[in-house]
Order: sequence, then structure tokens, then C-alpha cells
Amino acid sequence: MTTPRWATAERKARLVQLWDRYGNQCLQGHRTCPDPSHYVLVDAQGRMQLLRLSDVKSEGAIRYWVGDDAAQRMAEWRAEQERLHRDQRRFRQGEFDSLRRQLYLENQPPYTIVALTVDSLTFRPVALVKVSSTIIRLFVNLEEPMGALSKSARRKARRYGKPLPEEAAQKAEQAIAAAVQDWWAKRK
Repeated sequence: MTTPRWATAERKARLVQLWDRYGNQCLQGHRTCPDPSHYVLVDAQGRMQLLRLSDVKSEGAIRYWVGDDAAQRMAEWRAEQERLHRDQRRFRQGEFDSLRRQLYLENQPPYTIVALTVDSLTFRPVALVKVSSTIIRLFVNLEEPMGALSKSARRKARRYGKPLPEEAAQKAEQAIAAAVQDWWAKRK
């Protein structure tokens, strides 16, 4: 049988101390009370319960411990969330929010090359490119810039990330930049 979360060794010892202190006392604090009405507690809904003073004190302590544990878990969760998301950039709300956002977007590169690969339908070399500040990914045909390269050099560039010769790399960059500019022009 598992014990509840609140039941630590110190808290169990505290419950024993409450029993030692209040024991079998009635709700009005009498040690040995012959009046059974002193053991009756009526709650907010009008229900009657037979309780001793130690039961009421222990239930109050347990309710406090459960609330305290929940507050501690919430504080730990908030601290963990703050630690995880501390480095994320946020655009602050305010008078100059749109200016800061515009500056941020202008400092981004126009595109990022995700992969050099082969088109599965035409078997021609293509580059998978992510357009910055969007979710768009474009496939750019690199058949012309890569046409002068040997098959082995193209495979090494695609598979192992080896650099292309400078002339081929410049032609590929120009083709990719032209494709991204064309996409932006058609979008507006």
C-alpha cells in the first residue's frame, strides 16, 4: 500500500504529537466528556459528523500540508519553465514593438540551406532551402551550377557535406538567391 504524498516522516510524527496532546477529547476540549453532543460537528451543508478534537486538528494539518505541497510543486514548475524558456527571444509589447521586430527580421539571412539532395522524380540535383521568417521550404534546381562537377564531387557534397568548388558554389548561391527573390516577388 502506498502512502499519500503529504505523509513524510516528520508529518507523521506531528500527527502522533497531535494525538498525544488532544487524544480522545471532545470538540469543546473536555478530557472525558459524557455528553455525546460535544462530539457532533455540523458542516456547511448541514451534515452531522461524530468527531474528536484530535480528528479536527489532524484534518486541518493535512489540508494545510496538501495545499503547501501543491504550492511548492507549482513554484518548482514555474522555476523549471523559466529556466527552460529563459533564452527565448520575445518581442516586447509597447510603442516601438513593430520597429524592433522589423530590425530583427532585416538582420536575418534571406534563406538557409537545409540540404543538398537529388529530386526523386527527375534525379536532378536540388537544394532544399528554408526562407527566413517563414515556414516555407523551397526546392531549387541546381542542375546548371552542378553540371560542370563530376559525379563523385556532387555525391561527396550531397552525402558528406564536402564543400563545392568555389565557382560552382557561387553559381549555386546565385541560383538559390534568384529562386528566393522570385518566390518573394510572386508572393506580393
